[in-house]
Amino acid sequence: MRVLTGSIFAAVAVLYLRLVSPTWLLSPDSPDYVEGARSLVRLHGYLDVTGAPQTLAPPGTSFVYAVAAAIPSADFFSFNLLTKFLAIAFIALAYLVARRSAGDVVALILVLFLALSERLLYESTNILSDIPFSAAFMLTLWLFPEDALEDPPVGAALTLGGLVALCYLMRTAGLFVFLGYVVYVALFARAKRLRTIACVSGVFAVVAGLLWLRARYWGGSPSYFQLMLLKQAWVMDSGVPSPGEWVERIVSNGAATLRAAYVILSNKYWVVPNGLVMCALTATGFAAALVRRRAPLYACLLVCYLAALLPQPFPPDSRYLLPILPLLALCAAFGAQAIVDMFTSERARTLAGLALVAIVVINPYWTNGVRVARGLRGDLDRMGAASIVYRRHEAFQALVERHRGTLAPADVVATMHANVLHYFLPVGTRVVNIPLTNDVERLYRGLRETGTTVLYCDKNVPSWHNLESVIRAHSAAFQLVDENQSGAVYMFRP
Repeated sequence: MRVLTGSIFAAVAVLYLRLVSPTWLLSPDSPDYVEGARSLVRLHGYLDVTGAPQTLAPPGTSFVYAVAAAIPSADFFSFNLLTKFLAIAFIALAYLVARRSAGDVVALILVLFLALSERLLYESTNILSDIPFSAAFMLTLWLFPEDALEDPPVGAALTLGGLVALCYLMRTAGLFVFLGYVVYVALFARAKRLRTIACVSGVFAVVAGLLWLRARYWGGSPSYFQLMLLKQAWVMDSGVPSPGEWVERIVSNGAATLRAAYVILSNKYWVVPNGLVMCALTATGFAAALVRRRAPLYACLLVCYLAALLPQPFPPDSRYLLPILPLLALCAAFGAQAIVDMFTSERARTLAGLALVAIVVINPYWTNGVRVARGLRGDLDRMGAASIVYRRHEAFQALVERHRGTLAPADVVATMHANVLHYFLPVGTRVVNIPLTNDVERLYRGLRETGTTVLYCDKNVPSWHNLESVIRAHSAAFQLVDENQSGAVYMFRP
């Protein structure tokens, strides 16, 4: 078994390390983590691309990536390499968690399941909080299983508080890891429940409180919790949903969460039978775990984490399920065992077990994962020596780079994601965000007040529709310079 385990992990390492590249696949959130890491290494604080203090994204992910930023002459290769190591660590920690809960065979199947996950492969090429948070969550679950929570000494309870606080420092969703552990201790721990909850909550409250005080001191952007209360994502003047709209949002996000679970468990939309079987096994395993009180900690964590996806102002996708994918897969394993246990005769149990093994073996999940890995490697090869690529916005990036030479030093460029455009414009160019508002006149005034002279508009961003309304209402102030299917460049002369 050791030889087999070692061979599988060696193959996993090769699979992921082959996806390392010197290219930064840019997204709107990743500059916060990269520039945060660089500013921490320089001992300048936790700053964004403009040099201003960051208050929205927690600093934990940037602290992790500071390891890559600290390497002399560090480029994006070191950031990408660290992400791959973290992905491998996530898989290894999930293996340890699964081996303790379900044995060696199920744990090794889980390793292959995670390693060939389209979502994990894809996210391992990004510099975001998903992989570090997932690894921190699995580390917490490995160090603090159910038996460690029966009657933990004060030191252990404080350590658990530190770990859930670490998850919160990586991502705001860490709050729901904290809540999952608190709910489990309150319902299932056998002794000293209040003491354990007090220790865990005390450490968590200190860390969360310091982050809150820092944000208030710098007068920063709203918190994710404030954004969750908005009627429209990121639009501060969109108001708060009415009770009926809250119900509609929760129902809609619940359906979107089910679709996301189907996608991440099937590895693709089109694999309909596979996705349905995996979802059915997961639901069966979750129900069986509740009835039999098997792995109630997993159930508490899943319930708290999934509940957090329902009130947010945008539909969840499969990316948000990545940290709990090992738990969903273990529920599927529990479901398979529950189905086998339904049969009384030995022959029926054997046939049921063989049928489930056949479903696993012929599952297209595995081949699709290999295909995705090859496709990602091919995409990276086609990018060549490009330092930064704005993935899925390549046409907009090409438009920006085509016109960057026309900018004057006095120009002020407005765009949807100023932190992204910063990397494609001449050094020293002032870049501002287009105000996020549904009020046409307020948006127009915002452009005037920032001194905007040029607009680089990304049509693939939802706020483009708001800007279109402004352009129609004040057409005389906007002169179209160039556009393609993904973007447009306007001169702004109010």
